[in-house]
Amino acid sequence: MAAFNNGQVSPRLQVTIPDHAIDIPGPYSPTKRQSVNPLKSGRRDVQRQVPSCPHFAHVTSLPTGKPKAIKGQKLVIVGDAPSMLMILHSKSEHPFDLQALLSHCDDTLCRELPEFYLAVEAFQACTDESHYEEEVDWLLSEFILETAPRQINIDVRPRKEAEALVRECKASKVYNRAIFDTIKNDIYKLMLSDVYPKFLNSVTLRRRLALSRQEALWFLNLKDLTLRKFFSFPNPINENEARCHNLCCMILVLTGVLLYAHGYTWGRWILVYLLYGFTARMLCGPRVDPQAFMVLFVISPTIAWLFNVKPKFTSGVPKHFAQMVGFCFSLTGLVLIFLDYAVAAYVVYGFLCAAAFAAGVLNFCLACELIYIFVRFGWLPKEFCEDCTIEYCQPVDEPKRRRSSFDGKTSRKSLFGGRPSQARRPSHDDGTVTGTSRQSTIALVPAVPAIPGAPAKRQEPSAMV
Repeated sequence: MAAFNNGQVSPRLQVTIPDHAIDIPGPYSPTKRQSVNPLKSGRRDVQRQVPSCPHFAHVTSLPTGKPKAIKGQKLVIVGDAPSMLMILHSKSEHPFDLQALLSHCDDTLCRELPEFYLAVEAFQACTDESHYEEEVDWLLSEFILETAPRQINIDVRPRKEAEALVRECKASKVYNRAIFDTIKNDIYKLMLSDVYPKFLNSVTLRRRLALSRQEALWFLNLKDLTLRKFFSFPNPINENEARCHNLCCMILVLTGVLLYAHGYTWGRWILVYLLYGFTARMLCGPRVDPQAFMVLFVISPTIAWLFNVKPKFTSGVPKHFAQMVGFCFSLTGLVLIFLDYAVAAYVVYGFLCAAAFAAGVLNFCLACELIYIFVRFGWLPKEFCEDCTIEYCQPVDEPKRRRSSFDGKTSRKSLFGGRPSQARRPSHDDGTVTGTSRQSTIALVPAVPAIPGAPAKRQEPSAMV
């Protein structure tokens, strides 16, 4: 506290403020000094020239700024997220590209970590020994030394060891390009355990996903089966599989109606099976529908293999509503058939066939448009179709084959595109399981600040179905 003597400060209590201190301008400050950041004083704000080696060209041209906006408001990963190495090597697409990662590192003040990793990779890829000392000096002065402008977060011991190795290599003229391997591995582990999960969490949401192929194989895991799971509809839905279902329904309608119209009364039993299919899919998804098994494991994979069609996932709510609409139309038409109102039945089945054709061939879902209209006019609550605003993506392709964790042979479930044994379930580096159990898939969770200092064993995610 300052002692006042007749309204003036006593000279013996005056304190001299050092030059590097930050003054807050106010009525009591005699002069307004320019604020100086002590962390950027001295040599830390000096940028060194990048080595002239061509391998370092991409280090100087790393993208800056914000990436383009993600389409849609929410994003859910179906399957596996791209690995950290794929992102660093620019082998993944937006929003999991290198620019998005660097932008996230800018926001979290750790951009020097991926930059150092890429710079060391460029140093190890260079074969021109004439640039060796220049590259080593640049890496030391830019990232490792205490006065480095982009100093990485490592312990004192590996920092001193790197300096000693550099001096030894220069003295002995031995051009060792593995001198930064220890620091590079430490930085990669740090990114893998901290930067990578936070980056994924910043652009994704957590959703428990029930894919059609897994739900169809419910009989392989009866222990975890409940009535609620059994009488549920898959979410999300592969649009390619939904279009195949619509084409099959259109063929069944045309076949049954044409046979009945030409005097073959047994044609109406095809329409009975059509009603059963809509009922089964409406109540419990693909679990007890033979058509669903044919579409999921024969028709859709064959079309995807022949035409190289990638899966495109969408919300299952509109598709579930479409099954309800199909059930109503097929029930009405079948009742008219058995009551000998053939013309009226033909009209009803004509509408059903036209809707199936539009969805299967033109990819125009009438049920989706009806839900949009109902929600817009307030006939349905907005919460009814919250998942409709989610964009689903599958950044990593499905592996061709799965191996069991016990005997090395293809597991029973991998033959149908499901997951192998529970013992091999991969997990994300933040501890979030992204693999699927036999009933569901978990995608990622929105960014939640991690507990500082909390230990966690993490590993890089592997591919999944």
